[in-house]
Order: sequence, then structure tokens, then C-alpha cells
Amino acid sequence: MIKSNEGLIDRVARVAIGALALVAGGFWLGGTPQIIAYTVGVLMSVTGFMGFCGLYAVLKIQTCNRNEKPLSVKQLSLLIVLFLVLLIGGGFISNTITKKKFLEEYGKMNGFYKQTLFLTGQSKRTEAIANYESWKAAFAVFSSKYSAYKPFAFRNDKEFNNDLLKVSNILIEAKEGVYSGDLPATHKKLEEVRPLYQAMFKRNGFSMFALILTDFHDVSST
Repeated sequence: MIKSNEGLIDRVARVAIGALALVAGGFWLGGTPQIIAYTVGVLMSVTGFMGFCGLYAVLKIQTCNRNEKPLSVKQLSLLIVLFLVLLIGGGFISNTITKKKFLEEYGKMNGFYKQTLFLTGQSKRTEAIANYESWKAAFAVFSSKYSAYKPFAFRNDKEFNNDLLKVSNILIEAKEGVYSGDLPATHKKLEEVRPLYQAMFKRNGFSMFALILTDFHDVSST
């Protein structure tokens, strides 16, 4: 049996940090930071539950008293409860917050797209150009962030990045039309963005949000 070299406070801290690191990896991070968070989460949780740290053993460190008794069943149960509360509760809160933040950032970016679409349909070039530039800047920030990291609600969407690329291509192709080309034709081109967003939300269980946030009807299309 492995002899414990971690005190109670140390073990509680490890389990808490482990749970929060797993939540961070699952809901807040992407790429390499996500892998690091998962690794830290697993290591801290396992060593916290076991009460033994290999690094402590190598460095001849221990945070428990020599005569400290092993954790009782009750203490171990409370440690497990702490882990589950932080993991499940933190996951629920994180999912809610990251989803809300995504929708807010999407809504802000999509607002510029809607105005560009409307103004090209109304042949108001000067206003369309201003909104097009705002849309381009907002989309660049949005796409850069969510191409590398996706909220948990979109985590398994394999088409997500490809859809962002399609929108980016449409945005680039529309530039000449917005600035000096045929505005009605550009308006039709920009209409191709809307179904991409709608499909994205519907694929991920946001059917109502898809209709509310991405549907846009302007007088020029009637």
C-alpha cells in the first residue's frame, strides 16, 4: 500500500484545483491550453484522491504529519462530493456563461451583417460600405476566436469552422460589389450567409435561436 505524503488540506486543494482545471479544459479553453488543463486536472485529482504525490516523494516532501491517520470513509466521501459539485456545478455554470457570451458576440457581429444586407438591398452605398467594414472587422475577431475555441454547445460540430470559412469567402467576394459594383447582385450574394448561420444553430440544438437571431427580412427582398 502506498504511504500518503499529502495532508488533508493539500488533498482538498488538489481535488478542487483538479475539478476546476477539468471544467476550464472542457468549457473555456481550446488547443494546447485545453490539453494542459486536462492534464493538470487529471493529475491533481488523482493525486488528491490517492493522497500520494510522486514529485513529493522524489523531493522528499510531505504535507501530512507523521502520525496523521488515513482518511476515513466519511472524509473520502466528502472529498468525492466536493469534486463532483465543482465539476458538475462548474460545468453547468460554464456552459451557460460561454453559450451566452457566444450569442452576444455573434449578435453584435451579425448586426453589422444585417445592416450591410439591408443597405445593399436599398442601394445605399455609403452606409453599406461603413457597415460592411464594421462587419468585416467584427467577423475577423469572432472568427479568430471561435476557429481555435468553440463553446461546449458547439464542441462536436465538425462543420463549424468550414461554415466560418464560407462566410469569410462570401464577405471577401462581396467587397467589390459593395464599394463599386452592382448592389442588388451583391445583396443576393450576401443572402447566402444567412442560411449558413441558421444551419449552424439548428445542427447544435438552437432551432429557436436560429430563427430569432439569424432570420432577417427587409423590404427590398419582397
